[in-house]
Amino acid sequence: MCLDKVSVITVCFRAEGVVEKTIQSVLSQDYPYVEYIVVDGGSNDGTVDIVKKYADNISRWVTEPDEGIYDAMNKGIGMATGDWIIFLNAGDFFHSNDVISRFIKEIKEDTTIAYGLIHYFTQEREFDMEYIPIEQMKFLDPIPHPATMTRLSYHRDHLFDTSFRSYGDYDFFYKAYFDDKVKFQFIPLVVTDYDNSVGISKDNMDLIWRENKRVWTRHATGRLRMKLYAEKWLSLLKRTIKRVCFKQV
Repeated sequence: MCLDKVSVITVCFRAEGVVEKTIQSVLSQDYPYVEYIVVDGGSNDGTVDIVKKYADNISRWVTEPDEGIYDAMNKGIGMATGDWIIFLNAGDFFHSNDVISRFIKEIKEDTTIAYGLIHYFTQEREFDMEYIPIEQMKFLDPIPHPATMTRLSYHRDHLFDTSFRSYGDYDFFYKAYFDDKVKFQFIPLVVTDYDNSVGISKDNMDLIWRENKRVWTRHATGRLRMKLYAEKWLSLLKRTIKRVCFKQV
């Protein structure tokens, strides 16, 4: 039986407090064909020293300035040589030592993007993500990026839009689903433990709205959704104006 090679990419920047646990999580996987790539954004703390500590077990690594997280991810895609690619960024870690082995064997031949579930954790609490049907893609992002494997052959031809700060993965999945109509496959397995207490989009609703709106409005289905949103709010505004005018009379 020929087993597919999985490229795991860790993107990090000034992550000396969390990156070692992430690295150990990858290196402890029992799947025999894992290629591990670390892309550091030119950290000036102890991150690079930690990466060097494990350099003999890391397939490729680089430390240099980048233009943001999606630029760093694209670098990782360019360095990868596996059949599948998954991003496990600093601070996150695989749910178990055999999760890649269990996940990869469930992927069907015609699948382009396979996704599972993530386990969220903060300092206060932790919980498993609930499954969201893929059909909800037009309303929100149902694909947990840290628990997703994508065929490298597809990802090489469809890199992330580096102008996004937080929702470039949603943009990628949105186009794959609606424009390219690739085969998505849900695998009911918790793949990754995800630190939900940090991240650029946390507590930044303005960024979330602006970047979601960019995704919706530049794709056909998204433009339709924004049209419906506009009609909804216009109708609400008209009803409000009528009520105010009626009261004044």
